[in-house]
Amino acid sequence: MRGRAAVLALLVVGSIAGAGEEGIFEPKAKLREEAGGGVGGEGPAWHPRLGVFTSGNGHVNLLEPSGKSRVFRQGAGTNGLMFDPDGNLVMCEPVARRVTRLAPDGQLTVLTDRYEGKKYNSPNDLTMDSRGRIYFSDPRYGPREGMEVRDGQGRTVEGVYRIDPDGTVRRVLGREVERANGVLVSADDRALYVAEHTPLHAFGLSHFLVVRKEQARPADQTTARSKGPS
Repeated sequence: MRGRAAVLALLVVGSIAGAGEEGIFEPKAKLREEAGGGVGGEGPAWHPRLGVFTSGNGHVNLLEPSGKSRVFRQGAGTNGLMFDPDGNLVMCEPVARRVTRLAPDGQLTVLTDRYEGKKYNSPNDLTMDSRGRIYFSDPRYGPREGMEVRDGQGRTVEGVYRIDPDGTVRRVLGREVERANGVLVSADDRALYVAEHTPLHAFGLSHFLVVRKEQARPADQTTARSKGPS
């Protein structure tokens, strides 16, 4: 999720740098803190009726339309959050090293907690394409002990995975990136943007695998898919 700040920064820089382009913010707009104390630290996901969900202080928090902030799911240990088209909240849980789905009725489903029998590093951020496929990054920040996912040469992998609607999990990026963090699928499903330490990559998507890699341009981000249910 650290990469999301880089993406947002690129969006701002891109809009300022583009001559004659309309800015993102109103000319007299002022920055206002909606929720403090660390409750809005990561993974904002918007729900049209309930409000904005965030990860912070170890919980899933909810900023209601009224402006009231409260803990929605205590001790969840989440980071990236996103609503699917059915109104389910899909969550990266780096503490539990898994990706889960929370239904509107409160039922929690573990979508994946291992790849080829190995526990993930710490699922971080996620995005979805128009076919309902979930892409999530799996970096490791902090201590490196206990990292189980490795390539054929025994090297650690901090890549990107995809969960298909039938539950199949594929690794779409491995050692092509050093430590995948923020991820985002473009609105036309043609590119997967991946932020890591400093670069922001754009990977072209085929039906099953990533097929090319290029440096992303700030303007590309303006067509990114939103993170809330319709």
